[in-house]
Amino acid sequence: MNKNSGKSQLCDALEATSRPTHSWIHLPWPPYDTVERAQRAERRRHRASQTMEHIDLSLEQAIARIAIPGVLIGHRLISEGDERGLTPEDAEFFANSVLERRRASGAARIIARELLARGGYPLAGLRKLPSGAITWPDGAIGSLAHDTRVAVAAVGKSCDMRALGIDIEPREKLPFDIDLIATPDERLKALELPYFGRLLFSAKEAVYKAVHPLDGVFLDFHDVEIDFDQGSARVAHQRVVELRYRVSSHIVTAAFLLS
Repeated sequence: MNKNSGKSQLCDALEATSRPTHSWIHLPWPPYDTVERAQRAERRRHRASQTMEHIDLSLEQAIARIAIPGVLIGHRLISEGDERGLTPEDAEFFANSVLERRRASGAARIIARELLARGGYPLAGLRKLPSGAITWPDGAIGSLAHDTRVAVAAVGKSCDMRALGIDIEPREKLPFDIDLIATPDERLKALELPYFGRLLFSAKEAVYKAVHPLDGVFLDFHDVEIDFDQGSARVAHQRVVELRYRVSSHIVTAAFLLS
């Protein structure tokens, strides 16, 4: 037997057993930058889907229509885990608060930090003082609010705004007699707007948040008179504040004084 012939037959047998039983189409790998772009797009889609979980579209549209020049306003549906948005200092302040309040306050701060980042501000501050006021980074002015379902925040430039306050309320009837908060002139207009009592309450809360850091004066509800037709509010010491509001899935109001 020819040794070379036997070796050739063995090689042929090995080649046959290692030969693929089906064909492959070899395609070139996509360029690295194409893969990287696709990965970035997927990350953006993931972040967007996560963001949409915390957004009320009706309220988002209402906030956009408030449109105060130079002011960023955002909202967030309060979610499990939002209490982690509190800083250690805030956590100590809210230590005796129920989980729902800690969670809502954390959600408001999450939104505020996002707005500060968009405005290019440092993320320092947002500490709650014993007076109830919030400390803001240098150059920024802002306000926080929440109800049981939604948290909102507003941020502006302190060089453009002397005062800024925001409030949010559920689109529901006022749970107490409107006389407790309305002046005689305001009661005359009580039937002209839907959910007037709750809207009036929200407006006065926003005005108080705006002017209290300026004046340090405690205001009763009757110390603030709202004129929705003029888009303004007058406080007892004659300060006049501009006012914006919208009614959607919630009632949101903003009060401000330009520099």
